[in-house]
Amino acid sequence: MNFLKKKKVIIPIIIIMWLILIAYVTKFAGALTILGTIAGGIYLFTKNEKFKSKSKKVKAIAVVGLVLIFILGVSAVTYDPVLFQQRKIQAEKVKVEKQKQEQIEKQKEAEEKAKKEAEEKAKETATKTTPKTTTKTTNTKPATQSKAKTTPKTAPKEKSLAKLVAESLDHGKIIPKANELTIQFSGGNLSENMLVEGGLMETIECFKKVYKTDEFKQYNVIHVNVMCELTDQYGKTLSVPGMILTFDQSELQKVQNFDNISIDQLVILQGQYTTGLNSAIRKELSQKNLQMLYPNN
Repeated sequence: MNFLKKKKVIIPIIIIMWLILIAYVTKFAGALTILGTIAGGIYLFTKNEKFKSKSKKVKAIAVVGLVLIFILGVSAVTYDPVLFQQRKIQAEKVKVEKQKQEQIEKQKEAEEKAKKEAEEKAKETATKTTPKTTTKTTNTKPATQSKAKTTPKTAPKEKSLAKLVAESLDHGKIIPKANELTIQFSGGNLSENMLVEGGLMETIECFKKVYKTDEFKQYNVIHVNVMCELTDQYGKTLSVPGMILTFDQSELQKVQNFDNISIDQLVILQGQYTTGLNSAIRKELSQKNLQMLYPNN
């Protein structure tokens, strides 16, 4: 392996490794990695006479390395971090919902069983204590003709802000106070990083539906509380804000389409306001998410 000590070999390797690193930053760099790998392979096996004279073992190692670099380049081009994160959060939510559903079903089964037992006991006591009687009933009401009433069709009313929020978010509700509005919802039983990323995505989805409604526009300042469940020093589980976002209405109305807003851009939309984090959530966050929530620090 002495050939690795030569500059002619080391320099191309360094260049290729550099391409691999920046491939995860932009898709263009991933494309460069693919092209560089193909060009490097062609050069080594057709133009480089010294490489041609190497043993089969060295050539095999080179082929494996080129293939791995090529795969990394392809993955950099096709990888979508936002879509990947959304799927990851969705999978975790589905898992939590499935567990909740199983608990609910077990509880329903127990309640139905207890109800049936109570009904059976009630029937037994009723048959023992009441005599059998027969009664005849006669229909004394005269037949009447009913007239069909027609009502004029009216345009469907716009859904209220409270209903839109409840439909968009898990346990979503609004808390109006003077010219300020708080939108509160559950972040779910997720990890700290998932709570933050999922909470930002859910906020974007909610804003899509409500930010152009007349009722929403009445408020000058909008707060968003992403709730989480934490256990206090006495072992009691409490529902507390895990993350708090604050926006000026004027900034939200500048957005043309929330479909084009990323979670990083949503944080920046807060402008003068700073993201609020529960200390228990903050200490478990990754450096990447802390940098996203506090870009100026």
